[in-house]
Amino acid sequence: TLTGGDNTATVSFNGASNDWTISTGTPATGEVYALGSKAPATAAGSINAREFHGVGGVTIPELTGHEKFPDAPDVEAYAGYFEWPQSGDINTKPDNGGDNYGVQVIGFVHPSETADYTFVIAADDNAELWLSTDEDPANRQLLAVEPQWNGSRAFAGGDRRFVVGAGTDGERFSNVSAPISLEAGKAYFIEALMNEGGGGDNLAVAWTTGDPVVNDALPIGGEHLSPWIAPPAPVDNGDGTITFDTHLAWEWWDGIGGAHPMENLTDNARYPDSPDGATFAPSWNTRTALAGGFEGNGRENYGGRMSGVLTAPETGTYRFFIASDDHGLLRISTDADPANAVRVAEQTGCCNNFTLDDGGLSGTVDLVAGNQYYMESLLKEGGGGDWMTVAWRMPSEDIDSVPGGNQDGISGKYFTGTVTVPALPA
Repeated sequence: TLTGGDNTATVSFNGASNDWTISTGTPATGEVYALGSKAPATAAGSINAREFHGVGGVTIPELTGHEKFPDAPDVEAYAGYFEWPQSGDINTKPDNGGDNYGVQVIGFVHPSETADYTFVIAADDNAELWLSTDEDPANRQLLAVEPQWNGSRAFAGGDRRFVVGAGTDGERFSNVSAPISLEAGKAYFIEALMNEGGGGDNLAVAWTTGDPVVNDALPIGGEHLSPWIAPPAPVDNGDGTITFDTHLAWEWWDGIGGAHPMENLTDNARYPDSPDGATFAPSWNTRTALAGGFEGNGRENYGGRMSGVLTAPETGTYRFFIASDDHGLLRISTDADPANAVRVAEQTGCCNNFTLDDGGLSGTVDLVAGNQYYMESLLKEGGGGDWMTVAWRMPSEDIDSVPGGNQDGISGKYFTGTVTVPALPA
């Protein structure tokens, strides 16, 4: 029996005994739990996914006890199904997202029928799944835990898991909930937490009203989910432009050949006023674009621009990093005027990871908290893969510490993006 607070469970499997700390008390309190909107009557199609970088360790108490949790995430996104990181296609399992970070997936689940539901979690590393008896997070209860790690969507089996209710009709592995009666037409607060140390990383939640969930089953789909914090909505300014707080603008110009030089884009007669399409993105990563098919390889022979006005969160020296496929160029203005933007970093080849290379793949800029700065990154794609990502280290961080990989872009929460109405795709 697990009681409130942190518990050390001694678990034996395959002849070995292991101790894991499992938090079975209420997760950390914070402002985020008071920010949620009233649950919608029907599913909105997504759920909040929030990342906390630099947490360290692998346990949930290390995540919930970290100074960033729960009100200062490094990434805030909207997941279209109950999995993080995700590929963008529920039928495709995700790649690894990074190391030394925690995840909070938070929102509402909407059952489509009145029935007894069994929830199952699979994660790497430690994870917990919480569900409320209604839409209020104050009534959440711990359903299931991943006490160590398992592979992506590895829902079934007892590897690195302990047994709950041994010898009873309710005997099950720790990552599987007891059956829970839910009513159609109601919304229930749900939250999953995961803390990733190193190596593989994944978090997925599935459910069933019948047969047990099997390995590689699909996670809960967006048709049953709503975010805890409703996304901001685009605003039509009435002057031919649309702005979107917490998002970047992403525009593209088709039919421009060559991977280099960038002048193939900037000298084109259609640039910058006549893009072939435009949308928004919740982070500085073209593969997060909300439309246009950029979640994979988007298209060939085109140029693109991601842009937004940054409200600097801190005063001091920032380091910015760019990575892209093919040519990428980052420019930052001294103020909110695009005319004052200057080159900060540039990927002249292809496909590097983020690299400490000031004057090349990285660069430093001094910013003042509360001031606004126009930023843009340009992409020139020839053929094959295509993407562009911009990351940073803020003054309160070690700016000489290079972000891992090349896909973890700056959260859109610091930006306002603007696109022109005629450019919006049909």
